Amino acid sequence: MREFDCVNGTPRSPAVARTRTRRLVAAGGDEGFVQVWDADTGRTVHHLCVEGGRAAVAMGGPTERVLIAASALREGAGTVRVWDAHSGRALRRLPVRGRTNGLGFGAGVNALALGGGDGRCFLAAAVEDGTVRIWPAHGGGRRQRTRSGRRYGGHRRMAWSVAVGRAGERLVVVSGGSEGRVIVRPADGRGRTYQRDEVTDWARCVDIARVGSQDLIAVARDHHNPGIPDVFSSITVVDAASGESCYGLFPSAPRG
Repeated sequence: MREFDCVNGTPRSPAVARTRTRRLVAAGGDEGFVQVWDADTGRTVHHLCVEGGRAAVAMGGPTERVLIAASALREGAGTVRVWDAHSGRALRRLPVRGRTNGLGFGAGVNALALGGGDGRCFLAAAVEDGTVRIWPAHGGGRRQRTRSGRRYGGHRRMAWSVAVGRAGERLVVVSGGSEGRVIVRPADGRGRTYQRDEVTDWARCVDIARVGSQDLIAVARDHHNPGIPDVFSSITVVDAASGESCYGLFPSAPRG
């Protein structure tokens, strides 16, 4: 339908959102740059910047107050910046503090997610040190005071992927780790945290969405089979409420 040229290096973490007046596409680039396009015209509407290297990007929120969040890895540390998607105005700067763990992973941000409903919106970050950070992303017009967010552990290595969505009537944050664990926790911190999958292989990407009347979680994995030299991929879909597997897809199946 349309091709977008990223002038800031290799595009990363593409995100889409609809505001009151237009549909937007955003992507992070190298050196912490973020480019935002009008999806209908292909015209660049914002050039944004967050300190650091490759930028992770997320967009979300109600159409009257869509937010753009970005963070870039910089010497094992991370900072999340938040902008108004309509005007491009800077709203918040959120430092991601943490210590390097025993595996040498610091507080750099690998992935971001924005989502919510019923007047609430949450921003979540998957962090190198195996933690997930969650902030309420309210859309007030005044500049929000910097907050460190809630910090949750659970991943044995890096937290690599994250998504925000709904499981039944509850807003949840789903995170995937480089050790393979997938964790589902309430976005507001009130309630029980669930581990929805066994520790197996790298959970490279996670997402959650409502399909019909069912809330589903999709997990894309990289598999390493000791008997097969190739790395192959799979996508597992599970019911967000029960954790039961629905089906699996193998776009890159092992040979032999």
